Amino acid sequence: GAKIVIAGNNPRSRLLALMLLDYGADITVAVRQEMTRNAAATGYFSLALYPQIRYVQGAEAGQYIEDAQVVVVWTETTGAWFGASMAGHLSEETYLLDAGLGSIEPSGLAIARERGALPVRVDIWATLAGALLAAHQGTQVKPTWGTIEGVPVVANGAIGEKGAIIVDNVENATRIIGVANGTGHLLQQTSDYREQLRIVTEAMNQRRIQPQV
Repeated sequence: GAKIVIAGNNPRSRLLALMLLDYGADITVAVRQEMTRNAAATGYFSLALYPQIRYVQGAEAGQYIEDAQVVVVWTETTGAWFGASMAGHLSEETYLLDAGLGSIEPSGLAIARERGALPVRVDIWATLAGALLAAHQGTQVKPTWGTIEGVPVVANGAIGEKGAIIVDNVENATRIIGVANGTGHLLQQTSDYREQLRIVTEAMNQRRIQPQV
């Protein structure tokens, strides 16, 4: 099955691991360094009940991240965790899902982009579950990155670099949603990116009138 790493140990991430396990995925759950392997898997999610789920400490997760098709980072109340050292093991075109919105450190996002991984923001449980199952079952997940007239643009949940313009569709943009802040959110102040917004807006307007020319 698909190799999936879930970085983070909380009730929802464990439930996700069980759900994907039912679909035959190869699951590794990476926990923080200070947590022991046995303490991470407790109660209904114990190692005795589900020995197929592999639990490793963060420092040991590198080899599993290298082989993963999807890496989910999901911390709830403990803040960002997935940083540059873990991101350094990502492979090109591996999906990196920030399920907690802020679970990935900015340094981790920067390294992920350098290595050609595909960072995605997901803030709705159903969307996350559906995206992962689609990836596992062989259906392509569709967050997209690209450029319009040289300006970086993203769509469909892709995490853009700071200043990237978020649009509804990279290939056929008709609406600007905002300007990315580089960590999966929108910039509140966009005045520094007026020129990029103007270029993308003009390109969209030009495309609208093209059939009439």
